[in-house]
Amino acid sequence: MNVTKNIVFLLLCSANFLFAQDAHYSQVVNTPVYHNPAAVGHNVENIRLTAIYRNQWSGLPTPFTTQGFYFDKQVSKVGFGLGITRNSAGPTGITKLNFGGSLSYRQAFGSHQVAAGIYIGLLQKSFDPSKMTFDNQYTPDAGYDPNASSGETFSYTKVTRPDAGAGLFWTRGSQQKEIRFKPFAGIAVSHINQPKEVLIIEQNKTYLKKTVQAGAGYMLKEDVELTPSVMYSTQQFSHELHTGVKGSILLENRNKVEAGVYHRMQEAWILYAGYQWNSLMVGMSYDIGASQINNGNSFELSLTYIPKAKEKRVASVNRSKDQPEKLPPAKTKLPDLDNDGIADAVDKCPDVSGIMALKGCPEKAKDAKDFKTTPKQVVTDKSKAMAAEKTTASKNTDTDGDGIPDLTDACPYIKGGVKTNGCPDSDDDGIIDSNDKCPMEAGTTANKGCPDKNESTASKTKNIEFETGESVIKGFDVIDILEPASDKLYEDKSTTIIVTGHTDSEGDAMTNMVLSQNRADAVKEYLIEHGVSSERIKTIAYGETMPLMSNETEEGKAHNRRAEINIIKATIK
Repeated sequence: MNVTKNIVFLLLCSANFLFAQDAHYSQVVNTPVYHNPAAVGHNVENIRLTAIYRNQWSGLPTPFTTQGFYFDKQVSKVGFGLGITRNSAGPTGITKLNFGGSLSYRQAFGSHQVAAGIYIGLLQKSFDPSKMTFDNQYTPDAGYDPNASSGETFSYTKVTRPDAGAGLFWTRGSQQKEIRFKPFAGIAVSHINQPKEVLIIEQNKTYLKKTVQAGAGYMLKEDVELTPSVMYSTQQFSHELHTGVKGSILLENRNKVEAGVYHRMQEAWILYAGYQWNSLMVGMSYDIGASQINNGNSFELSLTYIPKAKEKRVASVNRSKDQPEKLPPAKTKLPDLDNDGIADAVDKCPDVSGIMALKGCPEKAKDAKDFKTTPKQVVTDKSKAMAAEKTTASKNTDTDGDGIPDLTDACPYIKGGVKTNGCPDSDDDGIIDSNDKCPMEAGTTANKGCPDKNESTASKTKNIEFETGESVIKGFDVIDILEPASDKLYEDKSTTIIVTGHTDSEGDAMTNMVLSQNRADAVKEYLIEHGVSSERIKTIAYGETMPLMSNETEEGKAHNRRAEINIIKATIK
């Protein structure tokens, strides 16, 4: 019995020594949730899911393995993270499991961001007696008999204890393309409560782990980034220094290729390669052992899923009583003499029923000659009188209030200028907005209204989408789009904002114009409520005139019911 206890004692001491240091990864860059709770959500557009597997000392009969699964997301200033790490050692089934959640809060100071985070979870340690051998299972004649009773009874083979950690993380220039040098630094402390791992050794506990990291991303070109980094961690008698550099090349359609070389001091040289295809990132690394331990080579594989953010359709935000929802007016029937559903103000053949594709003229009159010979004799005396009355009234009608009568206004429902026949030209480059690929930036005809790439001063947030006939902003759009946008706009006073409202093609043009204005105004009101000066915000209503997608499908209509926030950076002259 004493011999057995000594064997078990030595095994568990050995296991304790092996686990005195937490599991470590060579792909530090792909496991931020594991290393610092303050880094959760950092540089995450939507969500990030990472699965990683490490096979250490692969030459041993039973290699040490580490598996991890991590999730994180940033919602405005708050980051959320979940993580599971499983570390197993040797043939005796000794396993250490960590699982828990992280919460961080990020505050911006100009181009700088500082985040603080905490980790709360559970630590579980276990072993499997069935995989061990004991002295009672050996006989002088037959040797080891696995069917023989060990004669040992264990009160428990698993312990679970609460675990806690905390960290700080600082970055500069995160997700800001105009900044080329993007340094970062962080510090984290794990196992603050030093949970006891009582199996047989009563004083056994998990020691504090302290981690410090720093690095910087530098954009050599618009699509080439170099990122040197260093991380130092210490835990009881273990000290680890991880240094190296990674290069990234951005490709089209969110694709990216990466390669790097790292060194874990006195342990291994690490070769890393990664490739991102759309939303999936695959990372591989190989450790070439540099210590005195034989079979020290290791292999590591990571899969990271980083989908692009999609607009979510959830319940609308309720406005307070003193801010009632703006609704479009009831649909009013505009003058339509020939009853073809096309208002006389925009009907090229107001006396004869026609189709929209021919601007109100009948299909049989596809040639200009036919238009000229459309017989007005078919109009009754009553309709002649109505036409005369309509013509007199329309001479003074200016629906959009831009000073150009509807009869001569090419865009009778949108405010425009004389130079563009009543259509809007927001950037005053001579190209009307509906034909301008960059309607908020002055450009050239050769570039379809856009400026040269290096002269662009405008950027956009994600579009805010609305339900049919509504101008109420949805809950997740407030969290994911408006709140972070208002923070940036409040801090950067050098920008001006142009909010454009849009609709699908349902309903008449006049009603859609009012509805699109209400949508732009709803966004403007939110920005003003959150500290952005009203003098910096301009709204434009486009109605149904500038669809992003075809209105023939429900999906297309959903994307067309939107408001866009255009941010114009002031230029220094």
